Amino acid sequence: DGSGYRTVFILSSLSDSAATAHLEFFDNNGAPLALPIEGTTVTSKEVALSARGVARIVTDGTSSGIKAGWARLTCPVVIGGEAIFQTRSGTKIISEAGVGSSPTAIRSTVYVQSSSAISSGVAICNPNNSAVMVTLKLRNTLGGVVASQDQSLAALGHIAQFITQWFGSAYAQFEGSLEISCGSPVSAVALRYDNPEVDVFTALPVLIIN
Repeated sequence: DGSGYRTVFILSSLSDSAATAHLEFFDNNGAPLALPIEGTTVTSKEVALSARGVARIVTDGTSSGIKAGWARLTCPVVIGGEAIFQTRSGTKIISEAGVGSSPTAIRSTVYVQSSSAISSGVAICNPNNSAVMVTLKLRNTLGGVVASQDQSLAALGHIAQFITQWFGSAYAQFEGSLEISCGSPVSAVALRYDNPEVDVFTALPVLIIN
C-alpha cells in the first residue's frame, strides 16, 4: 500500500453458515502492520460473511512510501481468500495482478527471469511463531544450481526482493527457477515486472515440491 499501490482482498464463504473472518496484517519483522482501510489505520479487520457470501476489503493506497508485508486470514468456517495487487495513477488503474492464497510448504519452486526489461521478485512469509532459516537456490534452465544463500525470517516475518537483490547483478540476464526450502513450512508468491518502468506486472504462484 502506498506510492501508487493498493491491495484488494476478496473473501468467499464456502459454508452454509454465516461467520466472521479475521484478517491480520504483519510487517517484515513480524510486528502488526498498520494499513489505511476506509479512512482508518488498522492492523487487523473483522469481516462478516454471509452463508455462501463474499466480501471485499480495499486498502486506501494512502500510506507514506510503500508498506509491504503479508496477511493472515482465519475463520471458524471454510472460506477462500485471494488478493489483487493494483498500481494506480489518480483514479486510473495502471496494472493489476490476482494473487491466490499461498499454501505453506517446506520446499517449493517458482520460475524467474531477469533482463533489461524484465524483473522477477519473490515474497516469502513465515507464518510460524518462531524464526526460521530459509535456503534459496537459484537454478538455471537445465536445473543446475548456480547460486545459493540462506535467509533468516523472524517469527511471522516477511521478505520481498528481486532476484538481483538476492544474488547480485551477475544475474541481471537470467532465466531459471528459484527453489525455496525450510525446516518449517513457509508461504511464497512471485511478481514478474514486464517493462523497464516497473509498472506492469503479473503474479506467479509457487509450485510445491513433494
